Amino acid sequence: PERYAGKTGKKYLADGYGAYTVPSDRRNLVGLRVDYDGGASGEGASRTLYLHNFQTSAWEALGTVSQTAADLATTVVVSGDPKRFLSAGGELRLRVEASNGVAFDLKADLVAFTVTYQP
Repeated sequence: PERYAGKTGKKYLADGYGAYTVPSDRRNLVGLRVDYDGGASGEGASRTLYLHNFQTSAWEALGTVSQTAADLATTVVVSGDPKRFLSAGGELRLRVEASNGVAFDLKADLVAFTVTYQP
């Protein structure tokens, strides 16, 4: 996975992604659910989840929440055609970006993709 931590202007930023390769016999996607669970070293971070759209080469935001110090679970059922998030090689990518006005650590305990497919 790729990751970045740094400071942009007056905000501290944590940014990274995880990937999963869908087995070749399950790539005819008709549904996609993403589960993420993680915490931070302090309160007040704004956390956004994204999926990479391989058709547009852009990250699509799934939603933003206020990240607590305690673990915070998020489940997103993707609307529209889930195949737009599948690369030619069968890869799915979930990006997590968080920012805060003070230095913080972000941790991911769970990243899970649930695919519904037609054989």
